[in-house]
Amino acid sequence: IWTSSKENNEKLNAKFLEAQEQGKTVYLFFSVVRSGQFVGVAKLTSGYKDESFQYWWEIKKWKGHFNV
Repeated sequence: IWTSSKENNEKLNAKFLEAQEQGKTVYLFFSVVRSGQFVGVAKLTSGYKDESFQYWWEIKKWKGHFNV
């Protein structure tokens, strides 16, 4: 799964839905926060799901998720 801030999740979901309409695939290129180093790539396989994931360590900060 993947999540980000509320604002980033909204933007990412809009782009995912747009890509689906066009028959395109969305890939995430991600890095560790403030590391400045490339860590990996993941294929986004779902739109935003507004459900909590029980393992978030900061429940109030991280809400919902995408499947990757």
